[in-house]
Amino acid sequence: MPRTATSKAQPSVLLVGNYLPDGQQSMQRYAELLYGELLSQGVSVQLVRPEAVFGRWATKYRQASKLLANIDKYVVFPLRLRVLSRRYDVVHICDHSNAFYLHQVSRASCLITCHDLFSIKGELGHYPQMQGASSLQYRRRIAWTLSSIRASRNVVCVSDKTRDDLEALLQGGPTRLVTIPHPLNRDFADMSEEQIRTTLARVNPAISTKYFVHVGGNQWYKNRAGVIRIFRGLQKLPQFRDAQLVMAGKPWTTEMRSLCSDTTTQDVLEVINPSNEEVQALYSGAMALLFPSLYEGFGWPILEAQACKCPVVTSDRAPMTEIAGASAIFIDPENPEAAASKVGLELGRRSSLIRAGLENLERFGKESIIARYCDLYQEIASGV
Repeated sequence: MPRTATSKAQPSVLLVGNYLPDGQQSMQRYAELLYGELLSQGVSVQLVRPEAVFGRWATKYRQASKLLANIDKYVVFPLRLRVLSRRYDVVHICDHSNAFYLHQVSRASCLITCHDLFSIKGELGHYPQMQGASSLQYRRRIAWTLSSIRASRNVVCVSDKTRDDLEALLQGGPTRLVTIPHPLNRDFADMSEEQIRTTLARVNPAISTKYFVHVGGNQWYKNRAGVIRIFRGLQKLPQFRDAQLVMAGKPWTTEMRSLCSDTTTQDVLEVINPSNEEVQALYSGAMALLFPSLYEGFGWPILEAQACKCPVVTSDRAPMTEIAGASAIFIDPENPEAAASKVGLELGRRSSLIRAGLENLERFGKESIIARYCDLYQEIASGV
């Protein structure tokens, strides 16, 4: 059920979240974070999302599960949203993949958050890695999403990189297109040595006190095979010869397993779907985060690691450079040997990287970023 709060200090805001059975955790966290922070600021806010009405039968009728979910998202919820939106000054669609809900509300008072453009640019042929046969339904969904964003008057992007990509795609479109970065969306902080030891012993007793960490999924742009190749380069350096690599997130792909099959030692360890506490411990105990993504919409792990006093090694390309500022070791993610060499040269300044990381986090404080959202809501509600 939706949750509500009441205040007269700001325009009332209806947040539109994602269908929970789809499991889009980062989008759910974003909507939940906005709701909680706006609520704490006294804003009249409600978070609503498509409910699993027909979808609750998905486990019983597996062959019809997609159809049942589509009825919830595209038939039942739009009718509800059309009525509910009339009670609020601003409707904020929290994920651009739901931009089609724009047609159920007042365009003038609607705001859409654009997180990244992977699916859209992939379908348009920008990424060779995503070329392949896609269903007619998927192609129509992508086209519908893009046309809805173009029809919107207000769009907020989570990075300048995403905004630049969107401007290039739209060649016009929203009259208000702004960047408001994500705040750190989880309360991460450096753990004590005892907390690290106890938590990591539970995660995997084989984890040593000298390891690099990577956190991420198996999407092509995460470059997880590249992480392993960079680590192999690091192992050739005397100071990292006995180091480990801990890869946390989704189960390894076949390619990743093949890259680790040439050794019988436990130098590359797999941690599947760790909890927030376990991720925090992994960051806190690591020599550095290896985050050589080929593309990102934002790059949350950069901030999470810095909050845990973990130095960051990331790609020398936007938006990673934008998010990390001057507080990371920047590498070419597609040149493992050169990347390893640079890490070997620069990780010696670990203390200064940690200090710079903590200073960088000040740009992403919840209070200041939520204040920017409140100002934007005020402008939209006032017709500015």
